[in-house]
Amino acid sequence: MRYFREVALPEQMSISEAVDWIAFGLLPEAHWELDDNNEPIEARMQVESILQRFGHPFGSNMDTLDAGYFSEFLPEVDAERYFSAFEVCLGETPEQLTESINRWGGFENIASRETSPEHENLSEIYGDKVNDLRAELDAAIRLREIRIPLARRESSARAKLLLKMISGEIPAQGVRLPLLDSDTDNFQPDDWPTSFNVIRPENWRFEGVNWDDSNLVSWSDRYLGVVVSTIKILEHFPRPDTQPLGMSGTLVGRVFLVESDSPYFEGPSVAQPEKGRRHQTEKILDAAIYSHLNSLVKSNNFPPKIEAQIAEISDFVRQRLAHTLTRTTAQRILNVWKKRHAQNDAQK
Repeated sequence: MRYFREVALPEQMSISEAVDWIAFGLLPEAHWELDDNNEPIEARMQVESILQRFGHPFGSNMDTLDAGYFSEFLPEVDAERYFSAFEVCLGETPEQLTESINRWGGFENIASRETSPEHENLSEIYGDKVNDLRAELDAAIRLREIRIPLARRESSARAKLLLKMISGEIPAQGVRLPLLDSDTDNFQPDDWPTSFNVIRPENWRFEGVNWDDSNLVSWSDRYLGVVVSTIKILEHFPRPDTQPLGMSGTLVGRVFLVESDSPYFEGPSVAQPEKGRRHQTEKILDAAIYSHLNSLVKSNNFPPKIEAQIAEISDFVRQRLAHTLTRTTAQRILNVWKKRHAQNDAQK
């Protein structure tokens, strides 16, 4: 049984969070704080915190994804390799780690040229640090390759959102500062902005967007911590790019209890069978897949590897039956077919 908890959505979300919704179906949760006047304010609208880090503290929610999400919505990504690499490099990029290696390597070279015992110890410490960073770099390079399907989704979602903001269909706002750092060098406390400014559509530049920090470098200004209306995002992107799964269950208070595995079919949930009995359409679907697998065996075209077998089932259902299967469901059907096929061979 799976549990889904109702959460309050923020009125505004960062553009990075908006991309997460469009690409992966992830929505942010509201976080309320008190401002200087002890009035409640949504954390995404805290100008002070945005200025402190020169960007929005609410970035991508990709780190919240688990293996279950990958198996249901991103079967093309090897979840085990993804999390194994991520745990080593913690999401840092190869460029960031290469810079760190060069910096610590420089410290090691300086310490190695000294003859005192203290410097010898430092050289060993710096050397160990460089070796650790090299292992992290290897993991980051692997992670970048594994993330290619995710990067494609992110790029597509960013392009869709940017076009909406350029056209003015989805208004955005951010904390406006002068374009150059030197223009703020002599700022007095009262010179710093205390509110958000609307970004005119003509100020958007594709190459000026920092999606990680939700910042924009425009033609004459820069905007930090850019946010968009959650309602507007859901109006223009009511369904994300991920394949939806129909679910049935029971709402108890503010918790939704899913009483069975996700159904096969995209869209509205199919009528639920009596307890202990599978729906007739599910049986028909299984039978069609079994027949397809049997034909592959007879023609010597049955894939040798399990991932290819699962992909074959998913492609068959999508192309021939106009439906979608989760990876878990495809694997379950494959296991049942293999058991029956083995039994049939044993009886011959």
